[in-house]
Amino acid sequence: MEDRFEQIEQKLDTFEAKFEQLADAIIKLTLIEERIAAVIEGNKELRTSIKDNNHRIQSLERKSERSQIFEKITWIIMTIAIGGYFAGKFFLGK
Repeated sequence: MEDRFEQIEQKLDTFEAKFEQLADAIIKLTLIEERIAAVIEGNKELRTSIKDNNHRIQSLERKSERSQIFEKITWIIMTIAIGGYFAGKFFLGK
């Protein structure tokens, strides 16, 4: 009879040890899940930041293109004005 109690006690001790291991594993999984959630949130923030930066870059590229066009037009007008001035001096003698 005592052997039977010892067997039951050993089984209960084994069960308790396994249960504690399972509890520890669940705690570790919970911590890992929290870390993963934090990483995912950080990735979302990074994606948002990258999208914002892409929009800014595209806006700057459009402004740069407009500035380049304006600069070309300015140089054309200046070239025509200076050329016209010197052409008038040369051909009209004024």
